Amino acid sequence: MKKDSNNNSAIKSHYPTKHIFCAAYLLSLGHRINHIDADYGEKSTMYFEGVNVEQDALGFFNATAKKVNPKAYADSYRHIKDLLFQNK
Repeated sequence: MKKDSNNNSAIKSHYPTKHIFCAAYLLSLGHRINHIDADYGEKSTMYFEGVNVEQDALGFFNATAKKVNPKAYADSYRHIKDLLFQNK
């Protein structure tokens, strides 16, 4: 995780995931997809970046997730599917 030299607060962290539902959750929170590694024949890996992205991802898996707008989540899921199929 990088730190801001002015106020020592977290700026960005990075998180890779192959889990499409976690990816949709992170995207709906406003984290940005940095890039996607398409492993043909296997699941693709999506790399996210953003402030506290790793903590948000762990919250998704540990049932401490932040609430997100259901429409934003569904839109994020469809967007990620489009990106994954576009890379194949």
